Amino acid sequence: MESRWLHWEVGPTRFDLYLEYVHGLSPREARQGIALQKRLLFLPKLAAAYRSGEVPLRTAARLALVVTEKTEATWLDYARRSTWRRLDLSVEWHLALRAMMEDRDYWQKTEGLPPEELALRNLPLDWREFFGTKERARRLRKQMEGGVCTRRARAGHGAAGGVCKAVEGREEGVCNAEEEPEERDPEMEEEVRLAEAGILDDVSPGLHPLRNRRYTVGLWGPPSLIPQFRAAISYTRFLHGWHHDEGACIHQMLVHFAHTHVTPEVEAMLRAYPIAERDRWVCAVPHCRSYGPFHRHHKQLRSLGGSDHPSNLFLMCDRCHEMLHAGKVIVRGLAPDGLHFFVGVRPDGSAREVWHRDMRVPELEVPDP
Repeated sequence: MESRWLHWEVGPTRFDLYLEYVHGLSPREARQGIALQKRLLFLPKLAAAYRSGEVPLRTAARLALVVTEKTEATWLDYARRSTWRRLDLSVEWHLALRAMMEDRDYWQKTEGLPPEELALRNLPLDWREFFGTKERARRLRKQMEGGVCTRRARAGHGAAGGVCKAVEGREEGVCNAEEEPEERDPEMEEEVRLAEAGILDDVSPGLHPLRNRRYTVGLWGPPSLIPQFRAAISYTRFLHGWHHDEGACIHQMLVHFAHTHVTPEVEAMLRAYPIAERDRWVCAVPHCRSYGPFHRHHKQLRSLGGSDHPSNLFLMCDRCHEMLHAGKVIVRGLAPDGLHFFVGVRPDGSAREVWHRDMRVPELEVPDP
């Protein structure tokens, strides 16, 4: 329609104005709608659920990215029982695995099915783990335990017994010695070799090489941003090799950004909030997508003898915290993965909704604490 200038017959002189005034769509929404309709041609069950109104647009658009004709019934049932937060994270989890693994390994590991057995906190992609900054912090802590520096001794750095003078009187885990090129130890090389065959939970995905294919990156933005983006790609190729495609250049830029801005001091500061780190800095209440301000809630109140043990603590935003203390939400179980949320408690003791790991469960009676 745009190439034939048919929108002139309606009145608007530009196709984006036609989309906005006639259909109420932005150009991006129109492109997303066309892409979704193309995918739904091969997904009859998802298409029927979307057209009947059973599945909203945003859910259909997310499911269409990972669903196949064999798995669409399972994914639709999963979408009905899950919160939007869990569904969105599950799709992102699949897309991340698909990007890092060969197709055969991906299907052997996941079978294309939703990850119902995974806890919600294990679904988000931790970018600090992905780009290796947590691994760097772990190595540094291991090296600096007890103030012992494992770097090679040299003038002005190191002393008898291997004690690093640079860390005396400073924070634990901080070494001001000059950096040396670091070689990967054989144990880490073996882990990387195993990780290439199948994802290992305790190996940073940032160590994984990109798959053997070429990536082209498309950028939508202001015209003034395009030359800067191209200059950044060219400079990254200059530093790391002209054979890198655009996807590999983006990967290198993200790794550089992560290691520049997430310093060992920042990692040490984040470790001071273990409950928030465990819960990924999101509210534990289902359907809540707040990112703060947060409170550490004691499931068993301290006034009733509750302890500060991690199984008695979980993260809540201030509004959900107020609803819990008002009796509108009741929590049972142990944190982090055993919590059951009873939402909309009725006078007879039943609950309108019961959620566990952001998935609806059938039980309706609120158990005794």
